Amino acid sequence: AEATEFIRYTDPYFGLNELDIVKLIRSVNSTIPIFILTSRKHQQDTLVRQPWDDAYQSYWMMAVSDSDPGEVTIIIIGNTLTAEHPIHDRWLLCKNNGLRIGTSIKSIGGAKVSEVSNLSATETEDRLNEFQRCVDDRSFRLLSFKL
Repeated sequence: AEATEFIRYTDPYFGLNELDIVKLIRSVNSTIPIFILTSRKHQQDTLVRQPWDDAYQSYWMMAVSDSDPGEVTIIIIGNTLTAEHPIHDRWLLCKNNGLRIGTSIKSIGGAKVSEVSNLSATETEDRLNEFQRCVDDRSFRLLSFKL
Protein backbone atom coordinates (compact mmCIF):
# COMPACT_ATOMS: atom_id res chain seq x y z
CA ALA A 1 0.00 0.00 0.00
CA GLU A 2 2.90 2.34 0.68
CA ALA A 3 4.89 1.49 -2.46
CA THR A 4 5.72 4.43 -4.68
CA GLU A 5 6.74 4.65 -8.33
CA PHE A 6 6.53 0.90 -9.13
CA ILE A 7 6.22 -2.67 -7.91
CA ARG A 8 8.48 -5.31 -9.44
CA TYR A 9 7.81 -8.95 -8.71
CA THR A 10 9.95 -11.84 -9.86
CA ASP A 11 8.69 -15.39 -9.59
CA PRO A 12 9.85 -18.21 -11.87
CA TYR A 13 6.51 -19.98 -11.27
CA PHE A 14 4.17 -17.07 -11.96
CA GLY A 15 1.35 -18.13 -14.25
CA LEU A 16 -2.31 -17.57 -14.95
CA ASN A 17 -3.40 -18.78 -11.51
CA GLU A 18 -1.18 -16.19 -9.84
CA LEU A 19 -2.93 -13.20 -11.45
CA ASP A 20 -4.87 -12.89 -8.18
CA ILE A 21 -1.72 -11.18 -6.86
CA VAL A 22 -2.40 -8.29 -9.23
CA LYS A 23 -5.96 -8.06 -7.95
CA LEU A 24 -4.66 -8.06 -4.36
CA ILE A 25 -2.17 -5.27 -5.09
CA ARG A 26 -4.89 -3.29 -6.86
CA SER A 27 -7.13 -3.56 -3.81
CA VAL A 28 -4.64 -1.40 -1.87
CA ASN A 29 -2.98 0.60 -4.66
CA SER A 30 -4.98 1.08 -7.84
CA THR A 31 -2.50 3.15 -9.84
CA ILE A 32 1.05 1.93 -9.27
CA PRO A 33 2.74 0.32 -12.29
CA ILE A 34 3.39 -3.40 -11.75
CA PHE A 35 6.11 -5.36 -13.54
CA ILE A 36 6.13 -9.16 -13.27
CA LEU A 37 9.12 -11.23 -14.35
CA THR A 38 8.39 -14.93 -14.92
CA SER A 39 9.77 -17.88 -16.84
CA ARG A 40 9.13 -19.28 -20.26
CA LYS A 41 9.63 -22.76 -18.77
CA HIS A 42 6.67 -22.35 -16.42
CA GLN A 43 4.44 -21.15 -19.26
CA GLN A 44 5.42 -24.20 -21.29
CA ASP A 45 5.15 -26.64 -18.35
CA THR A 46 1.66 -25.44 -17.44
CA LEU A 47 0.58 -25.45 -21.10
CA VAL A 48 -0.43 -21.79 -21.26
CA ARG A 49 -1.86 -21.42 -24.73
CA GLN A 50 -0.15 -19.09 -27.18
CA PRO A 51 -0.13 -16.28 -27.84
CA TRP A 52 0.63 -15.81 -24.16
CA ASP A 53 -0.50 -12.19 -24.03
CA ASP A 54 -3.98 -13.21 -25.23
CA ALA A 55 -4.10 -16.06 -22.71
CA TYR A 56 -3.25 -13.76 -19.81
CA GLN A 57 -5.64 -11.02 -20.90
CA SER A 58 -8.49 -13.51 -21.38
CA TYR A 59 -7.82 -15.23 -18.07
CA TRP A 60 -7.83 -11.87 -16.27
CA MET A 61 -11.24 -10.97 -17.68
CA MET A 62 -12.82 -14.43 -17.35
CA ALA A 63 -11.41 -15.73 -14.06
CA VAL A 64 -9.96 -12.85 -12.04
CA SER A 65 -11.77 -9.56 -12.58
CA ASP A 66 -13.80 -7.66 -15.12
CA SER A 67 -12.05 -4.47 -13.94
CA ASP A 68 -9.17 -2.93 -15.82
CA PRO A 69 -5.96 -4.23 -14.19
CA GLY A 70 -4.23 -0.89 -14.64
CA GLU A 71 -0.63 -0.67 -15.77
CA VAL A 72 0.68 -4.23 -15.53
CA THR A 73 3.56 -5.51 -17.63
CA ILE A 74 4.33 -9.22 -17.71
CA ILE A 75 7.79 -10.14 -18.91
CA ILE A 76 8.42 -13.77 -19.82
CA ILE A 77 12.08 -14.74 -19.96
CA GLY A 78 14.10 -17.90 -20.12
CA ASN A 79 17.54 -19.31 -20.66
CA THR A 80 18.08 -20.08 -24.35
CA LEU A 81 18.60 -23.80 -23.78
CA THR A 82 16.46 -24.62 -20.75
CA ALA A 83 13.82 -21.85 -20.82
CA GLU A 84 14.42 -21.43 -17.09
CA HIS A 85 14.23 -18.16 -15.18
CA PRO A 86 17.70 -16.85 -14.27
CA ILE A 87 16.57 -15.83 -10.75
CA HIS A 88 15.65 -18.62 -8.32
CA ASP A 89 14.11 -16.54 -5.54
CA ARG A 90 10.89 -14.60 -5.38
CA TRP A 91 11.27 -10.88 -4.71
CA LEU A 92 8.61 -8.22 -4.29
CA LEU A 93 10.35 -4.90 -4.83
CA CYS A 94 9.53 -1.21 -4.84
CA LYS A 95 11.60 1.92 -4.53
CA ASN A 96 13.84 1.61 -1.43
CA ASN A 97 12.05 -1.44 -0.02
CA GLY A 98 11.54 -5.09 -0.77
CA LEU A 99 10.62 -8.53 0.45
CA ARG A 100 12.38 -11.84 -0.02
CA ILE A 101 9.67 -14.49 -0.26
CA GLY A 102 10.61 -18.12 0.37
CA THR A 103 7.50 -19.60 -1.21
CA SER A 104 4.75 -18.70 -3.62
CA ILE A 105 2.63 -15.82 -2.40
CA LYS A 106 -0.41 -18.09 -2.47
CA SER A 107 1.30 -20.51 -0.05
CA ILE A 108 1.99 -17.91 2.64
CA GLY A 109 0.08 -18.85 5.78
CA GLY A 110 -0.48 -22.40 4.58
CA ALA A 111 0.50 -25.69 6.14
CA LYS A 112 4.25 -25.39 5.50
CA VAL A 113 6.68 -23.07 7.23
CA SER A 114 8.26 -20.52 4.91
CA GLU A 115 10.14 -17.27 5.22
CA VAL A 116 9.21 -13.75 4.22
CA SER A 117 11.82 -11.20 5.15
CA ASN A 118 12.46 -7.52 4.60
CA LEU A 119 15.32 -6.45 2.37
CA SER A 120 17.51 -3.54 3.35
CA ALA A 121 17.69 -0.55 1.00
CA THR A 122 21.03 -1.82 -0.31
CA GLU A 123 19.71 -5.37 -0.85
CA THR A 124 16.64 -3.95 -2.57
CA GLU A 125 18.78 -1.85 -4.89
CA ASP A 126 20.92 -4.90 -5.74
CA ARG A 127 17.84 -6.95 -6.58
CA LEU A 128 16.29 -4.14 -8.61
CA ASN A 129 19.51 -4.02 -10.63
CA GLU A 130 19.40 -7.79 -11.14
CA PHE A 131 15.74 -7.59 -12.16
CA GLN A 132 16.60 -4.93 -14.73
CA ARG A 133 19.65 -6.84 -15.97
CA CYS A 134 17.40 -9.81 -16.77
CA VAL A 135 14.89 -7.59 -18.55
CA ASP A 136 17.61 -5.93 -20.61
CA ASP A 137 19.51 -9.10 -21.47
CA ARG A 138 18.24 -10.03 -24.94
CA SER A 139 19.48 -13.59 -24.50
CA PHE A 140 16.84 -14.07 -21.76
CA ARG A 141 13.97 -11.84 -22.79
CA LEU A 142 11.29 -13.50 -24.84
CA LEU A 143 8.08 -11.57 -24.53
CA SER A 144 6.80 -8.48 -22.78
CA PHE A 145 3.16 -7.43 -22.83
CA LYS A 146 0.60 -5.31 -21.03
CA LEU A 147 -2.09 -7.15 -19.13
